[in-house]
Amino acid sequence: AHLTESAQTIPQFTSMVEFDATALLATRRALASRSDAPIPIDALFVHLMIPVLRDHPVMTATLDGDEIVYYDRFDIGLAVDTPDGLIVPVVTDADSRSIAELGAEIRRLADSARSRKLTPAELSGATCTLNNVGVLGVVAGTPILPLGTSVIVGFGAIQPRVRMQNGIPLEVSTMTVSATFDHRLIDGGDSGRFLAQLKQHLEVPALGLL
Repeated sequence: AHLTESAQTIPQFTSMVEFDATALLATRRALASRSDAPIPIDALFVHLMIPVLRDHPVMTATLDGDEIVYYDRFDIGLAVDTPDGLIVPVVTDADSRSIAELGAEIRRLADSARSRKLTPAELSGATCTLNNVGVLGVVAGTPILPLGTSVIVGFGAIQPRVRMQNGIPLEVSTMTVSATFDHRLIDGGDSGRFLAQLKQHLEVPALGLL
């Protein structure tokens, strides 16, 4: 019912970009080697996406009638595949958490979702949603907007690509980002600038520290 209402009442469009995931994967390996617990790649996605969302406030806004409401928080919904279907718990205050803290919270919420132990509060209040369909082998998709948000960002599976560097063909690991937007708030220019900056942060993770 939630997704049906979204599809029927919100004009939506999806844009995609492909990025070189080499540095992202190397960063994850380096962090994992210094951590006592696994680092979910979703933790890196969230961490690198926060400063981009901050630079594009309309991406964390919603329409209330004819009024645009801007959220002053970064609570990120995470799509989790469970035996009971899709569940979207929310990582609250994502902007104030380290990558290790994000990783721990993401693992906790995913485990709680699959064991049906989430509270109603852990399922509401998202200001943006992230969906990592790559874990299922999906290369790209067109996610449907959750009600009350203006963007959902989907990450696809890692794919090898051959690219020319200084005239030499090299194989690189690439990923696709597919983002669906509320067209009442966001147009093609807004989406393009948002995805271009997100691509920069994913390809050069150090930008997320600036």
